[in-house]
Amino acid sequence: IGTPNTGGGGGGAGNAGLGNTGGSGVVYIRYFNRTATATVSGGTVTTDGDYKVHKFTANATLTVSAGGGVEYLVVAGGGAGGGVDTGGRNGTGGGGAGGFRTGYLEVAAGSISITVGDGGAANTNSGMSGGNGGNSVFSTITSVGGGGGGGTAVDSAAFYDGSDGGSGGGSGNASTAGT
Repeated sequence: IGTPNTGGGGGGAGNAGLGNTGGSGVVYIRYFNRTATATVSGGTVTTDGDYKVHKFTANATLTVSAGGGVEYLVVAGGGAGGGVDTGGRNGTGGGGAGGFRTGYLEVAAGSISITVGDGGAANTNSGMSGGNGGNSVFSTITSVGGGGGGGTAVDSAAFYDGSDGGSGGGSGNASTAGT
């Protein structure tokens, strides 16, 4: 199972059953506190030296009371691993990690929606590919969720590709990995 708030992908099913769910994403906002170039509230707030750090592990609103520059790290949810049907003897692909973006952004006073991507869900039908992770968004910055891992349906000789995403999902037996 992908670790929550890391954007990690879920593992494949191995030789029977459902793949594992992906880890949810996370958003960090950081600004230099000494000169108070920006004043913001929301999320879990910590201090790191001269910086204020806001961590968001669920959808929320960042309230900016005084505009200025902030640094960000936006991590999307990881994809779920692929499954294999019962009696299967073939491996499946692991889910891809959620994409991430980091940088600097000038923000104006007001409210900014934060979206934290969920981890991809394991498919409820064994032998199918895992679900993609959800996108994480801060202002105009979007990180793409990880691709679901490819599945293997041995009884029907069907092989499902890994899905594209922030990082592509791994391939199941005789299928293609995502990009």
